[in-house]
Amino acid sequence: MELAPAAYDVVVSFLAWLHIPDKATLLRQMAHTLKPGGKLYAEDYFKLAEFSDEEEELLKSQVYCAALPTREEYIARLQEAGFEDIRFEEVTREWRELTVARSADYSAKREDHVAVHGETIVNSLTLFYSSVAKIFETGKLGGARIVATKRGGTAVRDEL
Repeated sequence: MELAPAAYDVVVSFLAWLHIPDKATLLRQMAHTLKPGGKLYAEDYFKLAEFSDEEEELLKSQVYCAALPTREEYIARLQEAGFEDIRFEEVTREWRELTVARSADYSAKREDHVAVHGETIVNSLTLFYSSVAKIFETGKLGGARIVATKRGGTAVRDEL
């Protein structure tokens, strides 16, 4: 899909980058669509440490996440794509607590979920939620809130 250049003031992304292996192209496309001084806001996963083979397999097969950069790699790719004033806030602790609680809560209410959605969907979601919680609990998966400005202009919305 061809996106118009410099057409948007703000680009927002929630837990989508983790599914896109080619982060450099993704970030260049986002910069391409932003006006100079436009803002990027994203919340996504990043790698804190190397994953084991089992963890890599869980990420690929259950989370559909094949390539996670580190904090430093994300910042470098954002800069290369044309962003500046990059704020990379780690929210790992909150996300770890949330994912562990979500998994436990979903499992505790299994019968209710099965009555509404059926076994197949509930089994799939149970595996997904437990996989994400398990990987966060290793301390190797991080959560980030990222705000950046496209180079070439004054910030459009400094409050972001």
